[in-house]
Amino acid sequence: MRAKTKDWKRELDDLVDKTGKSLKDVCAYIDVKYRGYVGFYYKIPRKRKMLIGIGMAFRQDLGTINEWIMKYGDKKKLYSKDVLEDLVWIYLINSNYEDPDEKYNYFMLYDDCHDIIQKTYVELWNEYTYDGKETVDIDKELDCVGFDESFEGLRSFVVENMDSFRSAYSKPRKMLTSYVDAILDTFTRANDGDETPVNFLRGYLDDSMINYIVGGYEDINVIDMKSRDRSTNTKAVPKLKKTHIAICLALGMCADEIDRYLELMGYGSLDMEDSTEAALKEHLDKWEAAHSKTKAFKRKYIPGFSSASGRMPAKKTSLSMKEELQAVSDMLMLRTDMSYEFRKVGTAFPYMKE
Repeated sequence: MRAKTKDWKRELDDLVDKTGKSLKDVCAYIDVKYRGYVGFYYKIPRKRKMLIGIGMAFRQDLGTINEWIMKYGDKKKLYSKDVLEDLVWIYLINSNYEDPDEKYNYFMLYDDCHDIIQKTYVELWNEYTYDGKETVDIDKELDCVGFDESFEGLRSFVVENMDSFRSAYSKPRKMLTSYVDAILDTFTRANDGDETPVNFLRGYLDDSMINYIVGGYEDINVIDMKSRDRSTNTKAVPKLKKTHIAICLALGMCADEIDRYLELMGYGSLDMEDSTEAALKEHLDKWEAAHSKTKAFKRKYIPGFSSASGRMPAKKTSLSMKEELQAVSDMLMLRTDMSYEFRKVGTAFPYMKE
């Protein structure tokens, strides 16, 4: 953590030199009182909004701000299909970066812009059928939306792309579904075709994990009209990186698979500068090396597993029903195994409810 703080302070010092803006100017931009001591200089902000505001004060581009969010905030990067929050930030960051005259404080325009887009989104949600674009296409088109004081350009963009916002987070959720299906299907085959219900996973997965996973992965932006949360079956998308890591562990994912899932979700991969994540990766690599049958099971039943780490696909290994059941049982016990390894050395394990 000390190394990250040094990197953070160095970045801020460089930006002060390059832009001529002082940390006092930054405080004024983000509406934080300046008392001679700038807290965000000595302690890395944990909230995405603060990192965004500091980046915008220095007129940084979206790529730089996303790097800050992942590296320093340990949060997921801004995602254009997250229309009720991130889309607005991306639009304002782009507008700020493209404005050489710095005519507006774009950071302070967030609430007004958000209110207009939320109203538009809620009004139009039920009128559209799903025929979405890829996120990369949404990103490119959003780059071309210019700023105007009434946000009509962004509002029109949302109207034109309503179908695409339904597919937000569909790829990482589809990945989770593939693991759930592979596990349950194995027990179904072992029980002569008697279907194994998802409730079988209770005890291995937390109730909140199951509630999140069982929602259809194409309906992530369904709106809870009370909270305005993007949700699936009224279960909001987890915001913390450690919560997503816990879900991956509960489904038997090792380090390469977790990194792939985190990338799809918009987070940075397991951080080797973070002592907990570095230790987790070390234990996972040892566990994977000791469970060759589990790796063979994944190659056989998990779509895309062979290419998860960029390695060439391995030849599929023939497994008996007994070996498949053992592989699945080992996957479901992975989180408990990792907890045990942490406890052995007296280290806190943040990926399991006590």
